[in-house]
Amino acid sequence: MDLTNPQGKTRRYRVIWEIDFEGEGDPEAAARWAWATLRKPESTANVFTVIHENGEQVKVDFQEIDDFGALEEIAKLTDAEEDETELEAAE
Repeated sequence: MDLTNPQGKTRRYRVIWEIDFEGEGDPEAAARWAWATLRKPESTANVFTVIHENGEQVKVDFQEIDDFGALEEIAKLTDAEEDETELEAAE
């Protein structure tokens, strides 16, 4: 199944990342834990299910396709965002 877009036409996708949570707390606590897990630079949360508007699905695993070091670059951006947030909080 090829969901690439050679014509440059706008397409709509649903992108899903899943993780199981077992612990105390309400749904918001579970969501906060998942969000923190996803954003950790050392996280292995890099597999997504992408569903095209026509219903076709494909699994995207960035660890398998990361030939250009994109995961490391994303981690650097996350670190920079955290540094900026810390500076703003200190002001």
